[in-house]
Amino acid sequence: MMETDGLPAYPPARNAWDYPPPPISPRWKWVAIAAGFLSLVAATALVAVAISVTSRDNTGLIEDARLLDAISRECAIMTFTIESTPLSGDVRQQVAIIRDQDAAVATMVEAIRELDPHVLADDKPTAGWLDDWDRLVGARETLAAGLEEDLGLEIVIPKDEKGHPIDERMDKALLGGECTVPADLLDPNRANNATI
Repeated sequence: MMETDGLPAYPPARNAWDYPPPPISPRWKWVAIAAGFLSLVAATALVAVAISVTSRDNTGLIEDARLLDAISRECAIMTFTIESTPLSGDVRQQVAIIRDQDAAVATMVEAIRELDPHVLADDKPTAGWLDDWDRLVGARETLAAGLEEDLGLEIVIPKDEKGHPIDERMDKALLGGECTVPADLLDPNRANNATI
């Protein structure tokens, strides 16, 4: 057994609450009040910023579920059409196939643009994404027009403001991968260039 000589009895003979509290300087009261007030202001500002950030449209992403459903549906039809009509045949046939593929893209873009204008306007990146599809079709039309004169002509993919091919931005606009640019649109001769 341990020796307890010189130690106070446990539990103490008096309750600790029976002792008067230590004196508090009036300045500490004001510091405590100011700290509480500043904490309240900081918490309010943090909540306001959080609400502002969540209510703002992300400048690079299409996020509206109604848009994503329509894009996914229309893009699946367009992708199937593109993949089922690979580039083949003579120059005249190749030009016709490129234009048929472009018509499938144009049909997808028009179907999405016919959605509720308020839904389209609320998700700002959608307009730029659709414009990028139009630019890609324009580049392919330039290719189709030039193929009759130069069979070795290659497509020139338009660039964004940063100098990157627009298909990169188009694919990144949809986090869920609802619509990726088919490889045959970017390289119409892909099937012909493949080696076995």
